[in-house]
Amino acid sequence: MKTKLVILFIAIMSISCESKEKKKLDISNFQSKKTENLTPNKDSILLTKDRVDKNKVTSKLIIGSTTITPDYMVGSGCGCSFYFNETDFKEQKFFWLDNSTEGIIYINGKLEKLSFKKESNSVFEYVNSNYNVNYKILESTPIDVESAKIKGTLRIIKVNNTDSIEIKFIGFSGC
Repeated sequence: MKTKLVILFIAIMSISCESKEKKKLDISNFQSKKTENLTPNKDSILLTKDRVDKNKVTSKLIIGSTTITPDYMVGSGCGCSFYFNETDFKEQKFFWLDNSTEGIIYINGKLEKLSFKKESNSVFEYVNSNYNVNYKILESTPIDVESAKIKGTLRIIKVNNTDSIEIKFIGFSGC
């Protein structure tokens, strides 16, 4: 009887360990796929020219949206994600993502990483060597204690001041 129990226990442990190993492999494959797909393509990126009135856009800056989140932005604390419209919000196709210390945005087909610079009068500013990005939250509807659905405007200014664009957004802010 003891021998049968020991064999049964070993069999259960083998199956349990085997399934954990498979889960680890699946997670690593998922993470490597996310990293591989960070380069925008026309299937994963929706551009501002597809989302706004073409007659009102005079900027040469084209802003892309995607569902692909870089590994370093996953689980990094509080932050915001911005979307062109309600459909993009439901499909999680963001054009801006931040985690309070850095933000990312696709500009002219390139993923730009920006560092948080300051917050003043509810205007948040992020910068890198190419762009200044600032946004203001105009409306906030609480979802729960730590998060809210938001509306606002985001402005991108090229560092040499040759071009800029302002985008109205809906989004999510929370921890």
